[in-house]
Amino acid sequence: MEGLVATKRIAKRLAAASETRAQSAATLLYHLAVASALGYHGRDISSKDPAVRLPVYEELATELPDDELAAVFEKAIARLRSA
Repeated sequence: MEGLVATKRIAKRLAAASETRAQSAATLLYHLAVASALGYHGRDISSKDPAVRLPVYEELATELPDDELAAVFEKAIARLRSA
């Protein structure tokens, strides 16, 4: 769990400091860490409103070509909807 929080912090910092592709990768990494903490550990490690994150997670779950990454967002979606 601590690793996810650290990953989220690093990704957030990288996304703010980067541009274009690097920023997109850092943003994805940030959301992946937050969604993983929520979906697999039941912990919300983000200060952002879950209602704002839900459409982002829904888009990522359908658009990501990697089924394992998409599954992380699907688990987070299920947790957000059940809350």
